[in-house]
Amino acid sequence: MKKLLLPFAAFSAVLICAVAAFAAAAPPPASSLSIQTLAFAEEIMGLSQYKPHPGGPNFTQDEECTVYVEAAGFSTPLVEGAQGGREEYGFGLALDVAIKDPNGRVLASQSGLDQQEGTAYSQLQLHFLGFSFPLEGWPEGNYMMEVAVRDILSGQTVSGELPFNVIPGTAQAQ
Repeated sequence: MKKLLLPFAAFSAVLICAVAAFAAAAPPPASSLSIQTLAFAEEIMGLSQYKPHPGGPNFTQDEECTVYVEAAGFSTPLVEGAQGGREEYGFGLALDVAIKDPNGRVLASQSGLDQQEGTAYSQLQLHFLGFSFPLEGWPEGNYMMEVAVRDILSGQTVSGELPFNVIPGTAQAQ
């Protein structure tokens, strides 16, 4: 699991944990890069396997915000000179994230948050990425998260937005 820091202006540093995996499947339909799923999650178990965040877009200041991203339609070209006599297909995806205030002002961003490049023995149809960050120290309020998926091989980029709210944390009983 990768751990990266996301600087967050006046707020404390936000730790990002990126998790990525892929699934081999039939060749994708001839289409452009798309985000199939962009959702807040309580837990990410695998491709198309996540538990939705029980509070929807509402997070307390003592929670972590976890996001599940599933992309489709990315490039999977045949790799020339593959060894072992089997065909291999390349892929490469990168994830960029920006957090904005209600006026659209970018409060924090991380480019190349997660970058996955590799080969597979069949063309990949879907790929998932996930990340999380703690909300401790964040002011109460409404935010907009812009998540962009970049196809490294084709240069295509697609993005989606998730509004979320930070509300006061609950006191932990001792």
